[in-house]
Amino acid sequence: MLAELEKAEEELAGFRKNESSYRTRLQLLERQYARITEEAKELSETVQQSEQMNRHLRSELNKALQPRLMEETQPTMMLRRRVELLITHNKRLREKIEELTISQKKRNSCFNTVEPLYFHWTSTFRLEMLALKRRKEDRPIDTLSEMESEPESIFMRFRRRRMLKVKERKRRHDRIARTIENSSSNEWAVNARKDKEKILDVALSKKLKQALLDGSHDSVERIKEQHRKEIVALKHSANKTLADALIDQQQRITQRQLL
Repeated sequence: MLAELEKAEEELAGFRKNESSYRTRLQLLERQYARITEEAKELSETVQQSEQMNRHLRSELNKALQPRLMEETQPTMMLRRRVELLITHNKRLREKIEELTISQKKRNSCFNTVEPLYFHWTSTFRLEMLALKRRKEDRPIDTLSEMESEPESIFMRFRRRRMLKVKERKRRHDRIARTIENSSSNEWAVNARKDKEKILDVALSKKLKQALLDGSHDSVERIKEQHRKEIVALKHSANKTLADALIDQQQRITQRQLL
């Protein structure tokens, strides 16, 4: 009995020892559970705060991404007015360039249809050509007017191969001059005046055509250069306005995030 009692006491001491160790382990587990519970609460609060911040940031992002009008400030209104004026001016310049090109095409077509004045032969030149033709065909000259209107180089007898003397040539020229003065002095004067007027008209028409072509080309080039400069200035001002607006918007977003 004593042995069994001692054995039971030893087992009881072992059970008590195990119980104390189990209690200490249970206390440690309870402490760990309390600490883990507190950490879970903190983490849940942090998650809630992060979700709230996420919702706020998402709403701010949606507002920023939505297309909205910029605040109408005085510089913005002035720039917008300037852009509108430049657009209207650009449209007018394009219309003017189109009108100039159309008028230039019409002018060129008119110049092409006009027959130059030097295409018309005078009566004297026609008689000279007729005398040349008859000389080539070995036909005799019929009238005195044809003989008198024929130049000196045509009357050179290539078959005779001789030159007239100075006195004979002078006498011949004097006779032709007297005949011209007596018979058709008025006609020769009128023809000479008409020829001179025609030559002047041809020269004036050529000068006018050249001046019109040069003037239209210079005006078109000047308008194109002005148009190009205005487009460059418009692009520069638009880029500057856009950059200022983006910088202002970025500053506002950063200020809201800090607040």
